[in-house]
Amino acid sequence: MDDIGEENNLQDKHSVIVENYRKELSKIVTDGRSTKGTQQKNDGPEKWKQLKWMDE
Repeated sequence: MDDIGEENNLQDKHSVIVENYRKELSKIVTDGRSTKGTQQKNDGPEKWKQLKWMDE
């Protein structure tokens, strides 16, 4: 993944990595935290509109 200038969309080329990132980010948003511990309530909505895949 040698694209230091971020000039190429590598999402299709590395779909497994993208899916893992989506799962991890979805868990962080749902749990309200990125660290271990009890689930926290987010200050905003439960699902972020920018994270469209959370509705899939």
